[in-house]
Amino acid sequence: MIKNFKVLCRMLTVLFLIGCQSVQIFATDIYPMKDITVIVPFNAGGGIDVSARTLVTELEEYFPEISFVVQNITGASGTIGAEELFNADPDGYTIMAAGNGFNVSSVTGLFSRSVEDYEMIAQYTTSQLGLYVRADSPFQTYEDLIEFARQNPSTLKMGTLTATMNQFAILAMEEKEDIKFKQIVVGGDQPPQPELLSGRIDAYVVAVSQNTTYIDSGDFRCLGVFAGERAPSLPDVPTFMELGIEEDYQLTFGLWAPPGTPREFTSIISEATKSVVANPDFQNTMTGMGYSAQHIDGPEYAELMSNSLNAMKELSASLVSEEGLSVDPYVGAYGIPNFVLITLLGLFILKIVITVGIKKQPIKFKSIELFKGTPIVFLGALTLYVLVFEFLGFIISSTVFLAGSTLYLQKGTVGALGKKDYIIAFLIAIIFSVGVFFFFTEGAKITLPVSFLGI
Repeated sequence: MIKNFKVLCRMLTVLFLIGCQSVQIFATDIYPMKDITVIVPFNAGGGIDVSARTLVTELEEYFPEISFVVQNITGASGTIGAEELFNADPDGYTIMAAGNGFNVSSVTGLFSRSVEDYEMIAQYTTSQLGLYVRADSPFQTYEDLIEFARQNPSTLKMGTLTATMNQFAILAMEEKEDIKFKQIVVGGDQPPQPELLSGRIDAYVVAVSQNTTYIDSGDFRCLGVFAGERAPSLPDVPTFMELGIEEDYQLTFGLWAPPGTPREFTSIISEATKSVVANPDFQNTMTGMGYSAQHIDGPEYAELMSNSLNAMKELSASLVSEEGLSVDPYVGAYGIPNFVLITLLGLFILKIVITVGIKKQPIKFKSIELFKGTPIVFLGALTLYVLVFEFLGFIISSTVFLAGSTLYLQKGTVGALGKKDYIIAFLIAIIFSVGVFFFFTEGAKITLPVSFLGI
């Protein structure tokens, strides 16, 4: 009796110990010893943000002594957060959740670095891109939308996110179907869904994971998925491979580390991520949100991202239209030639150099009454400009726009202007506006909505 009791106690002890070890602890004596910051380079609520928060919540089960602290560092299509990671200490305590969309940013020049400048920790999920319209849209199928676009060139308002996989998918549709959309830049650092809901655009391409709620609520309808296989959450929606577009525009999300981060640290996070991804509950959660959980370890993930970068370079070259339309992240869908704008700015600088440096003549800024005479027109235009565009870069460029105009409209407060005065004012206003525009986009890397014209 006593012997059987001892056996029973031993069995219970073993079962207890097994239960205690149901979640493996990945922490070692040297790493991690404190909280880990996870940079999300986009706003809260976006695709990367939601997937990253879901992942790190589960990761904390494997590191009970520390927390994963998500920090949204947004701006410039995610490149500000990526730059923050690049400059962080390579000690394993700052990582970032990011996707292969950065390859597009690198190819288009928005991002001065590439995925090869970082240490890849692991991929943890994927998401497909879908073509969406409102539920009350007359376009019931992909063919309906394409036929309308073919019959009405540059009329269908297609929402695009510049320098993203989304934009490449749209350009691929245009090339495959020999059509032209009127591309409207949406999103940026704000969610694009309100643009489709409000009717400002007729359709857009966005990750399936970002539109699950709108599909469930009946607000949106998906016409197709850019992938080789149908999305688990949209089994009745055809893939674009079925519709004749062969490229796979699947989004991949993973964890990155600063360059030089020891592999012994990143491998610990990767192994824990692998365990999270293998959990059926995590897989079901991700599927319900429109993702597909998939783990790929660091070295293989790095190779995958590098191959994706090279593919994007080739694709970028093939998707430039005969009209010279590029995927320039600042000029957007309207293809304003950059060299023309730079030339205008150069001429203005040359004029200043000649006036001040060679002729030794000062540039005089006289006191003006802005609320009297012709300049009131420019003040009204400035107000409208600011209300429409909202961005800091546009506000400042608009202010300079006014200053450049009123510089040559001094006579407007005391007398009529000649034709020459109007021409000079118009040219100087454009040059100032373009100059400030390029300062913010190329220098400060602040992404502006569509183009400096704001069309």
